[in-house]
Amino acid sequence: MVRWFANNFGLMVLAVLLAFAVWLVSAWQEDPITEEVVMGRVVIAGLDPSTTLLSNSLPTTVTTRIRAPRSVLQSLAAGGVKVDVNLADLSEGDHVITLTPSLLLEPATVLSSQPATSSVTIQKLVSRTLPVVLKLEGLPALGFRQLLPTITPSQVIITASRQAISQVVQVSGNIFMEGTRADVAQIVRIFPRDADGSIVSNVSLEPGSVAVSVTVEQLSNYKDLAVKVEREGQPANGYAVTGISSDPPIVTVFGARDVITALQGFIQTQPVSIANRTADVSELVSLNVPPNVSLLSGLQVSVTIKIEPIQGARTVTSKIELIGVPVGSTATPSPTTVDIVLSGSLPLLNSLKDEDVRVIIDVKDFKPGLNVVEPQIVKPDGITVQSVQPATFR
Repeated sequence: MVRWFANNFGLMVLAVLLAFAVWLVSAWQEDPITEEVVMGRVVIAGLDPSTTLLSNSLPTTVTTRIRAPRSVLQSLAAGGVKVDVNLADLSEGDHVITLTPSLLLEPATVLSSQPATSSVTIQKLVSRTLPVVLKLEGLPALGFRQLLPTITPSQVIITASRQAISQVVQVSGNIFMEGTRADVAQIVRIFPRDADGSIVSNVSLEPGSVAVSVTVEQLSNYKDLAVKVEREGQPANGYAVTGISSDPPIVTVFGARDVITALQGFIQTQPVSIANRTADVSELVSLNVPPNVSLLSGLQVSVTIKIEPIQGARTVTSKIELIGVPVGSTATPSPTTVDIVLSGSLPLLNSLKDEDVRVIIDVKDFKPGLNVVEPQIVKPDGITVQSVQPATFR
């Protein structure tokens, strides 16, 4: 037995090697080893965004050429390659980071990766407190003045890198005051600015806006007066005044302080005649300026007085007219008259004659016997039929 084993040992080893070779070839055919380019994601750790600023961004992916069995490559392509970058121990300043891919599955070999390195700049964030400066654009209306604005909060905290924060000389916002005649209250966005007034980027503000209120008051020798339009006469019968307006509705006068203080709150126009008018009146009318005062604007205002017909209602009784009665036939409505309630302007209703409103029934398509029908009402334009009684006829 020992002699047989010794004589056949070489053949046994050869058989094992041949079997392994056959298995290796079969495995290679089923899952061949190949090369592919796989994207690896870059994972950054150790960076506290509240205290540290990464000036130069790292790439988000790394292109990696890998050699491995096809099944392994397929798994690696589905997120099995990553590049871990730990910035926790880096000091402030410029650094070159090595981007080394790690594989979550084996067997596999990294042949190359691009980029292999990346430059980053680590900057520590610093904070400062600065007062808010408000710039008022324009001036209030003539005769008014603005007081110093109230800003809430009056100071803000700015946070940025040392380089960026050193450029900030002012935190400011703008508010528009041109032509204002009343107090202004707004939420104003503020910006960090350098010595030239340009906005400094990569600077955060807390808060980013402030509440601003500016008191606007009239000077003691100026006064706003409402324009009161005076009228003469009455519109034509059946018409009424439906609106009065002036442009401008308010005028400003100025003079000695005691004279201005004694003025009432309005100023009258010269009378505008609307006697027997049936349409709107639009005119330039002079103002009755009180003595010892002057107007900032012109001495005339544009006045519009709207005049419209008075609306009313009227009931008329009309006979029914039958049309389309076939030759040799007769038709009789029941009842023979109808009451109609009409609405419209009084002048039009008052001028209405009985023959202006007709009630017509067309019987040409009626069948012999009893028929129920709604009449057709013929009336002038501008008149509306409110109701018909009765509404149907036989």
